[in-house]
Amino acid sequence: MENAERLPDVQKTESGRENTNGIRRLVAVSVSVFLASLAILVAGSLNTAFAEGYCNTVSAFLRAVLGAASSLVPFSLAETLVVLAPVAFLLLLARAVIKNFAFKIKGSIRRFILRAFCLVLLLLSMFIQTFGICYKRKSAAELFALDTASLTDRDIYISAALSLRLAERECDSLIYAPNGMSKMPYDFDTLRQRVKDGYDSFLATPPVLSIKPVALSEPWTYTHISGMYMPLTGESNLNVNYPDYVVAYTACHEAAHQLGVAYESEANFFAFLACMHSEDAYLRYAGALNLFEYLLSDLDAESAVRLYSSLDGRITGELRAYGAFFDKYRTSKAAKVSDAVNDTYLKSQGIAAGTKNYSEVTRLAAAYFKKYLPQYYT
Repeated sequence: MENAERLPDVQKTESGRENTNGIRRLVAVSVSVFLASLAILVAGSLNTAFAEGYCNTVSAFLRAVLGAASSLVPFSLAETLVVLAPVAFLLLLARAVIKNFAFKIKGSIRRFILRAFCLVLLLLSMFIQTFGICYKRKSAAELFALDTASLTDRDIYISAALSLRLAERECDSLIYAPNGMSKMPYDFDTLRQRVKDGYDSFLATPPVLSIKPVALSEPWTYTHISGMYMPLTGESNLNVNYPDYVVAYTACHEAAHQLGVAYESEANFFAFLACMHSEDAYLRYAGALNLFEYLLSDLDAESAVRLYSSLDGRITGELRAYGAFFDKYRTSKAAKVSDAVNDTYLKSQGIAAGTKNYSEVTRLAAAYFKKYLPQYYT
């Protein structure tokens, strides 16, 4: 009887040892994977050719697998995780605390912390492998052999005028609402396919894209974020509350991230190229008009006013309608927080300009125009 009474204690001890050994193995694996990923990131930082090769092979394969897997689900996995992850964390923490104090199961809190630590390491490793390494690859200026250093203010002005003309020549084929906003003439599924077709037209390898609308787009607009690529789920998430021409361009921008283009300015540039190579008039319009807005903001006040005064009335109506739409969200405190977070994230990835990097597309676009349309710059 004495041995039988002691049996449960022995089982608890063995179970505790198994848990401890399991945690140790998990920590060892997580730390090893993270250190290996960190070594890859350092190697990429020291050798651009290595980073470029890794982005185009291992990283591209991982992004394609994640994109293909997430595309099987009709809703945004990233949005679901953002909403449910904090709740799950608090519930699991509460469970660990209850087990530790109410049921006297020693080490429950410590095991929870170690598991959370391992999860963070594995997620960081996944980020580095799928996207972080892409910050170390060749720049778009190198890939397209663009001279951005010798650009003048006149070059920027001419490029702005060219992008405006590209937008204006599509106006006749578009539908505009009474408030002045253009209407995307197809549904979201068609937009997804048109974006893919745009990239297909100038990329050597057909892209695997997972582009999702965000259900909570309206409240998300208070952060001033029109889209976000989530490397951990392989999804491009779009804020569909924005005007259609912004949604269409943002779809191309986030798709560029999914293809391994990390810098925001370069994602904007690739988005413009995808739009311009598209056979779809609305995508071409969205690409040209969004680029025009970036270029316009890079001009001095006198040049900007001169160019703005020459706008087609439909373009003027579109921009005024966007301003009226955005008034509701313009002074949001959430936007200040999200901008600070995004700025910090971009700077942590080596982008000194932070969120200002988005607008640096102007120099890439101007250099591209000057290279392929030199007759306008003489």
